[in-house]
Amino acid sequence: MFKTSTFLICILIALCGCKDNQTETSAPNQIVSAASISLNNQGVGEMGLFNYAKATLTFEKLLKENPQWPIAQQNMAIALLNRQKPGDEELAMAIAHKLIESNPQNLIAHYIIAILKFNGGLCAEALPHFEKIIDADPSDAYAMYFAGQCDLQNGQLQKAMNN
Repeated sequence: MFKTSTFLICILIALCGCKDNQTETSAPNQIVSAASISLNNQGVGEMGLFNYAKATLTFEKLLKENPQWPIAQQNMAIALLNRQKPGDEELAMAIAHKLIESNPQNLIAHYIIAILKFNGGLCAEALPHFEKIIDADPSDAYAMYFAGQCDLQNGQLQKAMNN
């Protein structure tokens, strides 16, 4: 379980550096101060050091200043997902759903939901989110791997082998 969690953590941290095509965040008109960007970078760095409790506090502060900034919301959800205190997964899921409501193309939010559902053994619910990611980026090997795992668990061997 620890190896799986560490692997998923690395994936989600790597997603923080996704290409700048607005599909992850889509907040083109939002102005964010240099101090807020610095605070966000601090939180991402704390996650990189696996200090999710500290990162959560950093993102809480950041969200007080920028409550509508999708990147801060995404990073808070990732920090919560990885901190793993009681209620964190539910809060991370709620944040990700809110992000998708405001931007259905937010791939990081889809990843957060998909990983949480997958880890909870809910592959049928995770699969549409992995497929959304694959549709947007057919070269995303992680999404293809997890979609294949879901297909396999759902008894769809041929589809799993095609992923």
